[in-house]
Amino acid sequence: MKEAKVSSEFKTDIVLVWEKLTNHEDFHWREGIRESVKIDENSYYEIDINGQRTDYKILEKIPMERLYLSMENKKTKSTVDYTFHPLEAGCEVKAYQKTEFKDTWTGLFAGSFIDIGKLQLRYFYLAKKSLHEL
Repeated sequence: MKEAKVSSEFKTDIVLVWEKLTNHEDFHWREGIRESVKIDENSYYEIDINGQRTDYKILEKIPMERLYLSMENKKTKSTVDYTFHPLEAGCEVKAYQKTEFKDTWTGLFAGSFIDIGKLQLRYFYLAKKSLHEL
């Protein structure tokens, strides 16, 4: 299992950052996502550019405070806990992700080469770019 804790400060108001990071229907700013489909109020799936499906379940959603979700695809099973903190100008978003690899070989290979903290920081970078902070 891999774990990562990262945070990022946004210049944009917390309401707009919340909307950007929690609205799965607005996915065009994210690299590598081809499609996002709502199943119900608490679940959806995404298809990436390689055709891989990832299923998401919202475990807890407190507006402008917390989004806790699970993600699962053929290779991994993860939970991500996003917490939102207002700042004098903008907000800070923290992410805590735990990822399990479903088979030993994937875990050994991916565990050596994939940094899930960097993946979360890339997600924040793309959000900032979409919010015209960069």
